[in-house]
Amino acid sequence: MSRLSTLARVLWSPSIRSAAVYAFTGVGFAGGNLLLAYRLPKLDYALLTLVVSLLFLAVPLAPLGLDGVINRQLLHPSVKILRYTLLVAVLTAVLSGVVAGVVYAIDLGMILVIMIGVVAGGATIVAAAFYQRYHHFSRALLLAQSSNLFFISASVLVFFNVFNAAIFPVAFIAVGFVIAAIFSWHRLLSVRERDEAQVQNIWREAFHYMGVNAGGLVMLQLERLMIPKVLSMADLATFGVLAALVIAPYRTLQMGVAFSVLPRLGRLGTRAARRRFILKEIIGLTVIVAVGSVLLFLLAPPLLIFLFEGKYDFPIEVIVAAIVTGAIRVLAGLAKGTATAVCTTPQLAVLNGLIWMSVAIAIIGGIIGARWGIAGLLYGVAVGSSVRIAVSAYASWPHIRP
Repeated sequence: MSRLSTLARVLWSPSIRSAAVYAFTGVGFAGGNLLLAYRLPKLDYALLTLVVSLLFLAVPLAPLGLDGVINRQLLHPSVKILRYTLLVAVLTAVLSGVVAGVVYAIDLGMILVIMIGVVAGGATIVAAAFYQRYHHFSRALLLAQSSNLFFISASVLVFFNVFNAAIFPVAFIAVGFVIAAIFSWHRLLSVRERDEAQVQNIWREAFHYMGVNAGGLVMLQLERLMIPKVLSMADLATFGVLAALVIAPYRTLQMGVAFSVLPRLGRLGTRAARRRFILKEIIGLTVIVAVGSVLLFLLAPPLLIFLFEGKYDFPIEVIVAAIVTGAIRVLAGLAKGTATAVCTTPQLAVLNGLIWMSVAIAIIGGIIGARWGIAGLLYGVAVGSSVRIAVSAYASWPHIRP
């Protein structure tokens, strides 16, 4: 009985609980994508997939690493931090708009919606970091995932032909971030003690944390950003459906693990405690990933055929590639959370460079693999993800070795 209770505690750790919350909203987000893929024309859905990827890449980067410093240095909310957050978020929004217009030729209306979402989303991410820092994981996750709820609502409205434009779900996401930012910051500034002298000497650490985080976020969205350039928009639409049904469970687990590992592992003072912590996480994740992969392999092919026969083509090798690379994503989430929790600021600087080296390898691998279609691109990008896991483990090893 004691063994069963121990296994239950391992499988229901804060990482798994956080992943469960991500899964709850992630399932809705994936379902919304499937509704949009079913209802929208193929190229319109491809455009929506690209824009959402750009938005979800830019929003976590908008604070320029301040969200990580909040957890590492135990900062408290203040008006000064809010002003800093909005300033750097505006700069990130402008850069995002330039990339959307110049690289992908997205129209001006969609660019403006992206920029609004980036500014409000950056403020929401910092607010979520404060709740994460206080171990209020439910509030933090609710803020971090609030945009998904608006996306799901928009998807339902599009499915029932209330709206039928690709810009509508993106606008809903932006509105969601605006509402979440106003509500959360009003509460934080009214409840927490203000310390106007906090934003001092954090720029260097924030920059290094942002670099490490940016590398991981680019890896998350890399397939969507590369496919329009090395394959086609039609292939991007196909990948969007595949990601919604097959890759999404791994991604939610990856994000949940990275989300909860950072504040918990950073508080463990001994190497032995850190090793025990990481071992428990690996055991729990291995069980979840193994069972989930078998279920996806059995259920995904008939479900995809049932939903999209004739509109999208899903060879079995593409589904297998999505499952294999999804499992690698989960391990990358644990490696990233561990490294950002235990590394010193100079080590983060080194890790930053190594992470971007792995991103470069992923891009090269994706370009080469694209010769064999979507499956080849997935495996090529996974090579870079594997390198990222290795360099994160290398950076973490001095802090956990016997």
